[in-house]
Amino acid sequence: MNDYISQRNQRWKKIFPDITQQGFWGRINRLATYYQTKCDMLLTQYDIKRNEYEILCSLLYSGYPYSMTPKEITAHAFKTPGAITNGIDNLEKKDLVKRTPNSENRRSTIIELTPKGEQLIRTIFPKYTEMENEILSPLQSEEIQNVKEILNKFLTQLEQTKQISTPGFPVRKI
Repeated sequence: MNDYISQRNQRWKKIFPDITQQGFWGRINRLATYYQTKCDMLLTQYDIKRNEYEILCSLLYSGYPYSMTPKEITAHAFKTPGAITNGIDNLEKKDLVKRTPNSENRRSTIIELTPKGEQLIRTIFPKYTEMENEILSPLQSEEIQNVKEILNKFLTQLEQTKQISTPGFPVRKI
């Protein structure tokens, strides 16, 4: 059984017989689109968007008192500074985070989870992880491990050679 990318590449081979396509990036893009669609469907049930989810996760992951500067959140979430600001604004309107002055830097603020925000992310995170595992269910655990190792090797190499310089995707140090 061939996936769409295999079928597409067979058609391209007829047009460009001397070009070999691996189908790697097409599959990555289709998987990412499928994954993002599933994420959006889950998060819509809680009236939040993916960038808001990433902010809530970053704050919870930071540990008690669940607070970070917007710059720190940007370094942990895969989003641009503008997306982080927009997400913080939306989360603040929903009483899921609050801004407080940064006593160490007057030009900055501290973003903190509210009790309502903490409760929400603690509710969503297990369901989000369950959804991710469900997407991977066609694979055996050793296949998942092999793919993780390959992707880790590939991404680590790109990050170390600084080939990834997209805004919002800094080399992450956690």
